[in-house]
Amino acid sequence: PYNVLKPETVTAYEVGIKTARGGFRGEASAFYYNYKNNQISAYNGTTTIVSNSGGAHVYGLDLSLSYALPDTPLNLHGSMEYLHARYTDFDQASNVTSANIDGTGANTNVIGSWTGRRLLRAPDWTASVGADYTLAGVFGGKMVFSATAQYSSRYAPQNASYVCAFNTAAAVPVPGQGPGETVGQKYCNVGTDNNKNGRFEENGWAQINAQINWTDSSDHFTVGVFGNNINNVHYKIVASQTAYGSYNMYNEPRTFGMRLAVKY
Repeated sequence: PYNVLKPETVTAYEVGIKTARGGFRGEASAFYYNYKNNQISAYNGTTTIVSNSGGAHVYGLDLSLSYALPDTPLNLHGSMEYLHARYTDFDQASNVTSANIDGTGANTNVIGSWTGRRLLRAPDWTASVGADYTLAGVFGGKMVFSATAQYSSRYAPQNASYVCAFNTAAAVPVPGQGPGETVGQKYCNVGTDNNKNGRFEENGWAQINAQINWTDSSDHFTVGVFGNNINNVHYKIVASQTAYGSYNMYNEPRTFGMRLAVKY
């Protein structure tokens, strides 16, 4: 369906600092974005609908550090971000759904408030730490050992719908819906409780990756082995619904392999 949409605008502020002394490098920044009339794409079970929210506030902190230990081949690095991304006014969110409330197992589309709820793909916390160790003079080239651990707190990867309730009494005022709902009507009474999980949220994950690479002295050829998701964690990369049911797609499991690279 075609909707009449207002243009989405953002006023953005950011301040930061970069520094480098010896083997130490650091970057830090603070930011604040004020969105108005966000254009939100939502799948309602049969088609995708784009609508405006009243706005959103996004603010946070970024920190990135690295340190090459003096007189050693060891380099350490890490990063962290705090992100507060919330809708400030979105009482008529169109793709809030409920599943199996009436015993059919199907999804039903309802209107519910997302005011005070987090935006899609916006975890509150993300972080990574890693290290690499370089050995020179190995078979006429250099050998690099590296490992990284990554973390993300909970977020909605694709669909921000929330758990819905089932009205069993007539004419009961419901936040975000107004008074006068009839018996049997589904509604979403979530308010601004950010501790209540959405139906399609990922609860967060931590993942470890590692690799060993050898590069020749000309820097043209690299051969290596790698292990991704070594701790074999499973997290959602797609989580949504159709009118007939809900579905998830997950990340790749523990994966090992070899890689050859050529620069020319």
